[in-house]
Amino acid sequence: MKMTKLFLSLGIFGFALSASAIETRFESDSSLPVVYLNVAVKAGAANDPHGQAGIGNFVGEMMMRGTKTRTKAQIDETLDLLGATLSVETRTEAIIFRGRVLSSKLAEYMEVVHDIITNPSFPEREIKKLKAEISSDIVETRGKDGPLAKVFWDGFLFEGHPYGKPILGKLRDLEKLKRDDLVRHYRDLFQDRNLLVVGSGDSEASFVESWAKRLAEARPDTSGENPVHVADAPKNPAKREILFVDKPDRTQTQLYFGQVGVRMTDPRFFPLHLANHVFGGGSFSARLMTEVRVKRGWSYGAYSYFRQGIRPRSFQAYTFPATKDTPGAVALVDQMLREWKEKGITPAEYEFAKSSLINSAGFAYNTPGKRVENILLEKTLDLPDGFMKTFAEHLSKVTLAEANAAVKDFVDPDRMHVMLLGTAKDLKAKFATSLKVPESEIKVVPYTKE
Repeated sequence: MKMTKLFLSLGIFGFALSASAIETRFESDSSLPVVYLNVAVKAGAANDPHGQAGIGNFVGEMMMRGTKTRTKAQIDETLDLLGATLSVETRTEAIIFRGRVLSSKLAEYMEVVHDIITNPSFPEREIKKLKAEISSDIVETRGKDGPLAKVFWDGFLFEGHPYGKPILGKLRDLEKLKRDDLVRHYRDLFQDRNLLVVGSGDSEASFVESWAKRLAEARPDTSGENPVHVADAPKNPAKREILFVDKPDRTQTQLYFGQVGVRMTDPRFFPLHLANHVFGGGSFSARLMTEVRVKRGWSYGAYSYFRQGIRPRSFQAYTFPATKDTPGAVALVDQMLREWKEKGITPAEYEFAKSSLINSAGFAYNTPGKRVENILLEKTLDLPDGFMKTFAEHLSKVTLAEANAAVKDFVDPDRMHVMLLGTAKDLKAKFATSLKVPESEIKVVPYTKE
């Protein structure tokens, strides 16, 4: 269930496009006798039906736990004998099966993966086990403030929108899931028009294409409208909304400021990406890190970043100060966002960020594995073909004026969501003072709320 880092590729290698109904991209690379094979469905947690949060993740995990010809134990044993790996990851808008195998064992491995993708059995005994495991994971998350805050943040920022659905789901929804629900959701999502095969390694593209064609024949489209794409874009509120997630006895807090983001195809994206590298990107010279950590020592880290989706997803600034330093951190981040909007970035900051981003671009696509990740990102987020090939080129064309104009147009502190996870009796009044709002404008919820 661990998330894998996303890489942005310039796409310097060619990929074969299958003529089958399943889009197939494979890069032949004989430098090592290994093949990396990924099968993705272009739908994820955002496609979970109302009252069934977590069903997409549950279906993906269950597919690894038995088919009509293999039990979970037999699947695990076969993978071990082949010296292969296979895991599943659920994202907001994708479910991805990731595999690695010696090229000499590829054909045998493909048979196992084909069986898992096309022939899952959803055995009742495994459903019961998985419910217990995921429920335990959800409860365990309540003891980890960082992951817990992220779940609340998504639900708060995207309240009522599919992007707010938690990937693991909710305890009450998981308990109600039935086998028929899993079978129905599997049939809705795992159709050839929604599937994608991406890989690299010591094999021929034509061999992988033939295998993908067999997948397509086994999982044909059903009639009717495709249910998987997120239809509507989330929207910012008319005015700032503030949430306090109350958890007793906190000596450290989790603080978010944020708003709905932009798609990577938005003309403002690359100017904003560059300007954000100055404001809160991943370096010690970024403004947030400098002011919050280096100068004041209030938190180990302070960052700002965009998350991407088929629709505009999110921009957020995040830090995790000690409770005693939280009021100051709240006021400081608020002030810095407002100053960033009004004044933008300086010529020196612009030159440094532009140079850093362009110089580091090569490390985002310097291995076949990274290039595979880039293709998965491009295809599952519905980006134009070849979009990633021009990523560095786009950045090189951004001017200082464009970066500052994009920040001024996009950043909207007065309509942002602001969330703090901490102990309300110690901090609610100070939180309100730091934001210059009455306490009545702060909604308080317990950390156990789903």
